[in-house]
Amino acid sequence: MFINQQYVYILYIDIILVTCGTYSNVSVKIVWFNNNFASLTRRAVASALIVSVGTLGGVISGQIYRTKEKPRYFIGHTTAFSFMVLQTILVVILRLIFLHINHQRSRMNNEEINQEIKRYGGNELVGDRHPEFRYTL
Repeated sequence: MFINQQYVYILYIDIILVTCGTYSNVSVKIVWFNNNFASLTRRAVASALIVSVGTLGGVISGQIYRTKEKPRYFIGHTTAFSFMVLQTILVVILRLIFLHINHQRSRMNNEEINQEIKRYGGNELVGDRHPEFRYTL
């Protein structure tokens, strides 16, 4: 089968654009979850855990994209799209939870702030549970 050379160039440019769009959100997500952990230990453990879970996509993709389905890959594309929709829903829910917590913390008085700090073991241990800590939205 003969493929027009211009068609190949257009497909190559499209692949570059799709790749840029696919991975452009990764750095934003990493910065977002790192800003929402106060202590270095919690931030390091969370980063390792979240990135590790995120890389499971490579393992899953090898199982959901079957060669017998080419060129459409209906099951693979549907599964990948479903996970992207689920991720978007979970991010929106997490953002709303952070907004609610920030709003609750802004309404606390000094006595409630001191009780919260004491509850979590003092200023050294309270971390992102500190009433003056605000989650990044």
